Amino acid sequence: MGCVMKKQQSGFTLIELVAVIVLLGILAVTALPRFIDLQTDARIATVQGVSAALEGAGSQVYAKAIIGSVDNLAGGNANAKVVINGVDTLTAYGYPTFDAMESLVQLDAEFVKAETDPAVVFGYDRLGTGAIVAGGCYAQYTEATTTGSGATAVLIAPIVTVVTTGC
Repeated sequence: MGCVMKKQQSGFTLIELVAVIVLLGILAVTALPRFIDLQTDARIATVQGVSAALEGAGSQVYAKAIIGSVDNLAGGNANAKVVINGVDTLTAYGYPTFDAMESLVQLDAEFVKAETDPAVVFGYDRLGTGAIVAGGCYAQYTEATTTGSGATAVLIAPIVTVVTTGC
């Protein structure tokens, strides 16, 4: 009596293979938007880094201005400057002026700079026009100023503003 034994099947059937491929496709489609959003997160982190660089440069210049006793001179005063890396840096009340800030932070060429006295803006050109769009992706440095005059004058330290709504 010849007994024929059925061989045990091994491996995947075609239907199982198609089901796995469809499942992987669905997972990829749901995960893709999260990975695409990493560019936005990277731009936001970079702009926040620029903001920190602006604040750090301002603090270092202010410390040198105090040492050099030029921390109480208004912007535009010929003596209101400190030497940073061998270069005269103009100051307003001891902090860097808005136009001196570019040489202090030395940003990459990917950043666009826009000056609007008494502020300078460093940001991304998201539209390819060579300009920073309002509500875009930038850090703004507004130089120090004072309110009042004489004995009632109050120093307003520089303000660094970060806008990331358009990143």
